[in-house]
Amino acid sequence: MRSTHYPIELARTYDMMQIEERVRLRGQAFERLDGLALKAFLVRSVSNGAADNCYAPFYVWNDDLAIARFLTGPLFAGVLESFGRPSVIERRVIEFTVIDRSVRPTLATFETAKVDTATQPPSLWQTESRFHREVLRAPGLHAACTLVDLQTWTTTRVRLWADADSARDVSPEADRFDVLRVVGPALSESR
Repeated sequence: MRSTHYPIELARTYDMMQIEERVRLRGQAFERLDGLALKAFLVRSVSNGAADNCYAPFYVWNDDLAIARFLTGPLFAGVLESFGRPSVIERRVIEFTVIDRSVRPTLATFETAKVDTATQPPSLWQTESRFHREVLRAPGLHAACTLVDLQTWTTTRVRLWADADSARDVSPEADRFDVLRVVGPALSESR
């Protein structure tokens, strides 16, 4: 599995209602997109106290070909048309779990850390998998995804929470986004 994420910085004066309308109109197209496990429509808004306006879709994919089909298809062409070509961050998924489908997430956290140079890959995978399994018990957690960037040797722990009060054991330095909508086949699969 892989993930893609492309935070698009928007002007401080950008009308974020346009993003909400975009999500409302286009979100359904991702419900059964071939190869997609989950898409979270994420934003940061000056009107909600953020330092900037940002539209930052996050995806979990079942395979590389699905990513290629998306990036060369009409849905991503819509992104290009509206915002230009964003920098797409692609990472390998160590663990991905939808925990509680009844939770409607409103907050996404992205906690990134550099992997110590002495850490060997098997140890990294074991440690992150163990931490991932431990966080699954947190109340108010909708989904958890643990990622590694093999180019920079950083890990990123992505969590979709019911609300800010649910977000436990998350570093104050973690990136935070409001969740507008979450879609994808992983939400309807039985556990």
